[in-house]
Amino acid sequence: MVYVILREEIANGKLKKLTLLLGDKEQLNNFIYEELNRFYKEGGSFSKRKETEDRLYEVWELRKSTGEIIELRFYVFGNEDIDVIEIVS
Repeated sequence: MVYVILREEIANGKLKKLTLLLGDKEQLNNFIYEELNRFYKEGGSFSKRKETEDRLYEVWELRKSTGEIIELRFYVFGNEDIDVIEIVS
């Protein structure tokens, strides 16, 4: 099964970065791990938060050493039958 993950990076209430990844479950988990590991190596800390939205996979609150707080939201699509994945740029 192919999964689609949508990653939103939000800082100061504004969307800073949007990433779309297609892959299997292992690739998606590795992507999330690499994102958190990169942030940790830069001196930040993080905590996992829970959300109740249907498609929300994970939410992480990241704190930079400068005090800035960034929220990473990961949405996953792939648990239901999807006929078409359309990417428009």
